[in-house]
Amino acid sequence: MAIDAASGLITWTPSIAQAGSQSVSVRSRTRAACRPRQNFTVAVVIPNRGPTITSTPVTGATAGQPYAYDVEATDPDAGDVLTYSLIDAPEGLNYRCGHRPHRLDAD
Repeated sequence: MAIDAASGLITWTPSIAQAGSQSVSVRSRTRAACRPRQNFTVAVVIPNRGPTITSTPVTGATAGQPYAYDVEATDPDAGDVLTYSLIDAPEGLNYRCGHRPHRLDAD
């Protein structure tokens, strides 16, 4: 954390290790006088991190035979609920919620 002595601008880029309450104390002064300190707390939160797909896709399929791939993912942020959706898929490939953990099926 740094303060510009001329403007009073405080700048800081907190790290993940600094998450939580961080105490700060500042003071202004002139050559002739010092003002009392101002104490405050900065609450540092960890930003939401995105999930990671951890499963390996099935990359081969046979025409006329069912295709299935159970997509598995994790999220480093406790309490985040994962949801799944198909972004781009050939006609007939469907997302089926309710399978363990989730499933892509070809009709």
